[in-house]
Amino acid sequence: MPTPVEQIKSRLSIVDVVGSYLKLSKAGGSYKALCPFHNEKTPSFNVSPSRDAYYCFGCNRGGDIFTFVQEIEGLDFPGALKTLADRAGVELRHENMEAKSERERLLGVMEESTNFYEDHLEKNPAVKEYLTGRGLEEKTIRSFRIGYAPLEWRLAYDHLKAKGYKDQEIERAGLTKTPDGEKRPYDRFRGRVMFPIFDTGGRVVAFSGRVFGHQTNQDGTDVAKYINSPETPLYDKSSVLFGYDRAKVAIRKQNFAVLVEGQMDLIMAHQAGTENTVAVSGTALTERHLALLKRLTDNLVFAFDADEAGLAATARAFQIALSLGMAVRVAAIPEGKDPADYILKNKEGWAEVIASSKHIVDFYISALADEGHDPRKFRSEVEQKVLPLILAMQSKIEQAHFIVEVARKLGIPEASVWDEVRRLVATGHTIAPPAAETPDRTENPVKSRRQLAEEEIIGILLWQEGFTRGGATAEGNKEPAFDVVIVRSSYEERVRSHGLTPHLPSEDEARNLIIRAEHTYEHGPELKDSIDEMLDTLEGEVLKEKQAELMKKIIEAKMHENEEGEREYLRLFQEITPRVILLEDRRIKRGAVGN
Repeated sequence: MPTPVEQIKSRLSIVDVVGSYLKLSKAGGSYKALCPFHNEKTPSFNVSPSRDAYYCFGCNRGGDIFTFVQEIEGLDFPGALKTLADRAGVELRHENMEAKSERERLLGVMEESTNFYEDHLEKNPAVKEYLTGRGLEEKTIRSFRIGYAPLEWRLAYDHLKAKGYKDQEIERAGLTKTPDGEKRPYDRFRGRVMFPIFDTGGRVVAFSGRVFGHQTNQDGTDVAKYINSPETPLYDKSSVLFGYDRAKVAIRKQNFAVLVEGQMDLIMAHQAGTENTVAVSGTALTERHLALLKRLTDNLVFAFDADEAGLAATARAFQIALSLGMAVRVAAIPEGKDPADYILKNKEGWAEVIASSKHIVDFYISALADEGHDPRKFRSEVEQKVLPLILAMQSKIEQAHFIVEVARKLGIPEASVWDEVRRLVATGHTIAPPAAETPDRTENPVKSRRQLAEEEIIGILLWQEGFTRGGATAEGNKEPAFDVVIVRSSYEERVRSHGLTPHLPSEDEARNLIIRAEHTYEHGPELKDSIDEMLDTLEGEVLKEKQAELMKKIIEAKMHENEEGEREYLRLFQEITPRVILLEDRRIKRGAVGN
């Protein structure tokens, strides 16, 4: 019997799936579109019906329908499988409860507890009245699956036990506690409004509980306003953003993400139509959170508390985002209100607040100027709070722009700002994500676009060279699609002309590259155009890397007042530029012909 994957692929074509997200244009035997995974003006995203695969010549991403849905929806494979199965009308059979993996069992615990809390919200009109009083509509409450944990010690625990879950499973899901000396666990969440936290696939992995009514601890102090699930096998607070599962499509479509702090802020923002909003939900914004957002967009708008304490608490997040090459803006909410309170009073004005957001550097300078410091204090504040943000920027060109801008707004010579920048660099004020927050890439190192382009070229060459040795494909082709010797010579010449060595893959790597080429490209006349485009992409990336390195040297020379070095690096930069423009023009013309 066919597997679910095989059934889905037999019912859904790559064109049907990709075409439901992107506007496809016919190009010979395949289709082209603007790539959804990187910004471009000319289509470089190719969809091949015969291969049932897609590939982008601009960012080197490719795969089948499952890979595409994983990438564009931000899902893991099980999530993509469920999404496509629902669309194809394929039933996914589930094993009996005992046979399920631990993760599936824990997900089952979380789903059952969510149902339990939802049911108890319906039984408690006072809690419903509180939520509607905060501005939430009935359909919003249901959509976000908001619930209520009754003020009882073991009500949720007893319910889950009756459903067949074990003590260890309930506790590992973060729903109960067992204090030292106690035999029976008790509910972690009691007397609280429950906000489920979902993973990228829309499955409940944690909860945030807001206290309902006035409650005190045994010592008479007030209980915490919010408590969140602890870290569990399902929930890693440093990598889960509240609302990401339902915001991802809007973020990609609008090409920016709005970040708020709390659950009510996010839910009210979504209800007001700002569906590209996510929340950090009671934890610091980490590099892993930002990397998750960077998959969708490079543009962030922070709608956090914009007072001095709020900005100080978020400064680290600003710096990390800038160091990742992201554009950071801040939305100033009138009267210092939280987003939820502001939207409740002025729903129509919320969109204008977001639209009026300022670049983080401009925002800081304006905020500091509004504080009314004397000129000396103002400059000192800019040096302490603004220049570190500029130093965190990944783009050297952007750094240079804002240094000029700071000099203009302070009304001082540009050279004075450069002097301060040199001092900060000399004293170690450069920004790099802390080691503890940097993902371990030793096993799966991140490859540059140049490396990926070179791998694609080598894969195609090795695949086509197989035909010259008497190989044949399932379609019966026996001849290579182009003159392999000439194309290989062109590849090696281009690489060596820039002082690099052609990549020599290992036997295993070569085998994988051939398989990838076979499943990504069509064997035919258009393959020559594809590899020519890849050769231009490779050379273009090499030149862009050189330009980036030269720009870094130009900035460093300027910082060290090395005018001769600055002129020489600028000359070399300008020499490269015409070739970069030529390669880009070629790519644009190919896209125009393809359409």
